[in-house]
Amino acid sequence: MSNNLKQKWFYADDELGFWLDECYFHPSRDKDYPSAAAKRFARSAMRALWDAEEINHFGVRYSNQDIRRIMIEEMMPEYIDTVVSMFQNRKVTASLLPEFMFLIFFETVNGNKIAEELFRITYPQAMKSEKFVPPPNCRRYWRNVG
Repeated sequence: MSNNLKQKWFYADDELGFWLDECYFHPSRDKDYPSAAAKRFARSAMRALWDAEEINHFGVRYSNQDIRRIMIEEMMPEYIDTVVSMFQNRKVTASLLPEFMFLIFFETVNGNKIAEELFRITYPQAMKSEKFVPPPNCRRYWRNVG
């Protein structure tokens, strides 16, 4: 991180509202939620995650301020969309809230690592040579696109 950028050390309780309203649950994103109930449930999970005292994520403890920092600085709407899609066929109940919260946090902390691992498994040759070459069935597409 640049010396000119200073990381914020404290996130107040009222800071989440702006991000919920303007980013994650803005009316323009209504189509990204399967129902109004799913959108309300996701919003409740985000609030509960914001208020969590700590989370133990596979042996790593995150304090309340760590959770808040990750939510503000690293979380993206796509991570919530991924978790919402996992719950799409399940009936939304209050008992699912802790699981939903944990999955949002898990996706935020591990999202890029998961994508990299899937890429490594799918294209092992690219990882060995450190150069990605599309598989034969994709080459025609890449030639036509650019």
